[in-house]
Amino acid sequence: QHGQQADLAEYQRVTVELGRQDEEGEEEYEAALDGYLVEPAAEARSGGASTVRVTALDGMTRLRDEKADGRAPVFDYWLVKDVFHWVLDRCGLPRSRQDLEDTGLRLSQGEPEKPLWLPEPGRTWLEFLQEVARFDHGAAVFFEAEGNFTKGCPHCRGLRTAENVLRHDGTMTGACENAVSWRLYTRPEAAPDPAEPGEIVALARPRRSLSERDYVNYVAVCGVDQAGRPLRSTVYDPASLYDASSDRFVGWRKMEVAALRHYTTEAEVNRLAQEMLAERSRRPEYLSLLTPLEPGMRIGQVLEVCGGEQV
Repeated sequence: QHGQQADLAEYQRVTVELGRQDEEGEEEYEAALDGYLVEPAAEARSGGASTVRVTALDGMTRLRDEKADGRAPVFDYWLVKDVFHWVLDRCGLPRSRQDLEDTGLRLSQGEPEKPLWLPEPGRTWLEFLQEVARFDHGAAVFFEAEGNFTKGCPHCRGLRTAENVLRHDGTMTGACENAVSWRLYTRPEAAPDPAEPGEIVALARPRRSLSERDYVNYVAVCGVDQAGRPLRSTVYDPASLYDASSDRFVGWRKMEVAALRHYTTEAEVNRLAQEMLAERSRRPEYLSLLTPLEPGMRIGQVLEVCGGEQV
């Protein structure tokens, strides 16, 4: 109102915050989106008021629109972190907004005439970075609400290290942050603190576990090293195969076999086999819940649900 939005312009950077006002009039806001405005058009109303409806594109869209043009180096055997720095620098993202983990992993190496990590012209940089992230222990890439590009754990969104990357498995006993960030409740009598927000409007279990198509309990990864020697790593879940008293017992092999198309090492096939089994053999519980606005809630945080016994 009264010219407050007169300075809005297309491609201008903007931060959107959401919040609430309590009974005492105190206001609390949390950043929800950092992006760039697209076609802000003012809508005039009677009484001198105006409304501006805008579309804000986050930085991930910018990486989707930026494409390799044939001038990129061959990234074979580069440290993964250095690959991300090079691409993000190329796309104009300052180092102050690059929040990258360092697991110490290097990309695999192909032959001089057939490099493995050379972005082909026309490929989006976002697609290339996502492939590099998957190679680095299944990392996730995303923009935080504050506008920083982050590469980190796909479960807790924290930054992993070479020492703990294999223990970032999304479990309460692993290296992921397991402190409870939000205590939610389905009914007032189940609330840990009735004075605190956290009411759940709707709670449901859409599916109980991994589908039969996705689940495996036996994994084999095959490949050859640079000398042409065959390599193979086999891992399995003993409880699901042989322990009839276990809640994971299946009684037969549900197999997945992966054949690597590039030269590899014994350490790499062992790592990939362990990661595939850890990802595909778990039977997590899935819950969907609806709550009033909680601006500070973030993906990767631990929630405690009180009063969900009947779900």
